[in-house]
Amino acid sequence: MLRVLMILLCVLLGVVVLLGVLLLALLCMRAGVELVGVSGEVTLDAIYGPLRIPLWPRPRHLKRKEKKKPEEAPPKGKFSLAKSGLPFGKIADVALDFLGDLTGSLRISKLRVRLIIATGDAAKTGILFGQTAALCGILVPFLENTFDLRDIHVRADPDFDKEKTEWAAELVCSIRPVTLIKIAFRHRKPLLELYNIFKK
Repeated sequence: MLRVLMILLCVLLGVVVLLGVLLLALLCMRAGVELVGVSGEVTLDAIYGPLRIPLWPRPRHLKRKEKKKPEEAPPKGKFSLAKSGLPFGKIADVALDFLGDLTGSLRISKLRVRLIIATGDAAKTGILFGQTAALCGILVPFLENTFDLRDIHVRADPDFDKEKTEWAAELVCSIRPVTLIKIAFRHRKPLLELYNIFKK
């Protein structure tokens, strides 16, 4: 009986050690995202080691069936930069603080952004372009000096004739999951405030 208990204990201990080693290996692997977007149409993939998981648009088998509405729905997934009252200074402060804590942990393999800013109103377009240029002027040098960025290109131009802003972006970055959770928890309040602002 004692021998059987010893065998069971050894097996249980072996399983615990194996799970611990597996968990340690998973925590050491870098998790990342690859985002590609063009004027509101976005694809987002999660990368974890050799695995690639599509996050957006959601796979067909995960989508909920929606009832068709007779009313004309607005275009899905469209994001307009022409929102009035965006606190660009606060956005830059939160982004710089958050990215500052990611120094040495976040690997950005590719960052490409192209903006053509248009609102249908020349004055608003000029103001929005100035704010965007100021934000880019703060963030881009910070990213270049803080992270190992070998492929970066960010450009914004105004278009006073068009009605809507057009953009294209490509981002590939990776980080260890534990580090990201710790940093996001530390900055939870300002991140939640920004989320609520953009959600409006």
